Amino acid sequence: MGTLDFLRNIARLKKIARGGNGALDTSRLEQDFLMFSQYTGKRELVVKRPSLFRLDGDDSEHFKDAILSLGSNDDSIPRACDISGAYLANPELDNIVIVSPNQLNADHIFESRSHLNVILKKIYGDGARLLRDFTVHEAVLGEAQYMSGELNLGEISLFPERFKKGPYQVEIKLDTPSKTISDIKGFFDFLDQVEESPKKAILDPAQIERAKKGIGLRERLGSLSRYDYPELQSFKVNTNHCVIKNKDSTYYFLHNAKENRNAVVYFGVNPFEESKVPYGLEVINGEDPKDALVKLVEFGVFDPSEALLEQRITALQEMYDSASRAKRKKATDDKSDYNTLLTKLNRVKDYFAKVINPELRRAYTERQEPEIMEFIVHPASDSPTIHELLPRVSWNHTIRDYHDTNYFIESFHAATEEGRKEIVHQVAANIMFSHHQSQDTNLWLYLNHRELCEQEGISFKVASNGK
Repeated sequence: MGTLDFLRNIARLKKIARGGNGALDTSRLEQDFLMFSQYTGKRELVVKRPSLFRLDGDDSEHFKDAILSLGSNDDSIPRACDISGAYLANPELDNIVIVSPNQLNADHIFESRSHLNVILKKIYGDGARLLRDFTVHEAVLGEAQYMSGELNLGEISLFPERFKKGPYQVEIKLDTPSKTISDIKGFFDFLDQVEESPKKAILDPAQIERAKKGIGLRERLGSLSRYDYPELQSFKVNTNHCVIKNKDSTYYFLHNAKENRNAVVYFGVNPFEESKVPYGLEVINGEDPKDALVKLVEFGVFDPSEALLEQRITALQEMYDSASRAKRKKATDDKSDYNTLLTKLNRVKDYFAKVINPELRRAYTERQEPEIMEFIVHPASDSPTIHELLPRVSWNHTIRDYHDTNYFIESFHAATEEGRKEIVHQVAANIMFSHHQSQDTNLWLYLNHRELCEQEGISFKVASNGK
């Protein structure tokens, strides 16, 4: 960050801290929206029903073996799984993937797993032959690792000095629960060694062990001649965005390819509380909405949009008009936070109408308060990770909590019956725009608490995924 940008940032933070220049009170603004929601018709949660692969016969048994190999104590057999091997009882599955050719046309159960798409595309494309051969007798699975050069990003707090600027890498090595792919690869290598140097191969203890495994494979799988040599067992691809999760925290690693900049947005524990921040990595606290969105716009993952701004203004005016008609008087007074919001958004709209230069528009957007900025920007790419990130840095705490699905589920389970009703009412009241809808949380509510929601007047709009 240059000196001028640094000074601008200090000035912006001072203005927010002093509450000057008609600063918005987000608590009062949320109350305005809560009041509007009482008069804007049906409250609705959108659910995209995922298309899943049904597990029957051998597929079912193979999948069960794969789950048990991961250390699960649950020996029940899922009835279906998604494109990455996740299933309803375990929709996240960490970074484990269980894959077969039949799953290719399935969706994700939880969209938060979409960050795996980049490596799944590689597996289902380049690894089609591998999956064809080895899923006949067993499931094929592996764990995705996110890397920066030689550094596993899950260990960045331990070895920050190993971080490398640039895109990240997703790596995965596939095998079956009984390591059949590795064993066949080793056995075929042994056969090549026998052909090149028979005496040396026969006397080598390691090669003898491979031969024994080959005999065992023959007894278990039948003829090995139908198997091609597994040239590709490991897969690797570059990505500009990835997600690392552990028990306490979630980390979004971002790369701006145009400017070769790297950043990490953390929710939970700062990974560098007890270690040095890596050179070339910007660290953003995602739980500080006053700061996070501003930094992410400056970083380049979110862009201002005149068309989006106009849509937001129209939607806000329609909500206000509906509430005013229902109350038969002005829904809010002229000094309300809603009116302050609308005035500021119209000021930005007027500026955009006069200035078409995208860099000037971005600079102007960066000078706005985060509460205003959220109504102006949209993801700069079609990356699922960036789309997931936008509502998580919202000024609206209800939207933030609702999009943290694990936190939402824990809070819901801990709440009383009345508390649960209040939670779903708060969510429905604060969903103003389509990007506020959380597919993962909505699906969980639909599958587990549909009756409670509908009793409270909150309906579900259900569609097939992608429709």
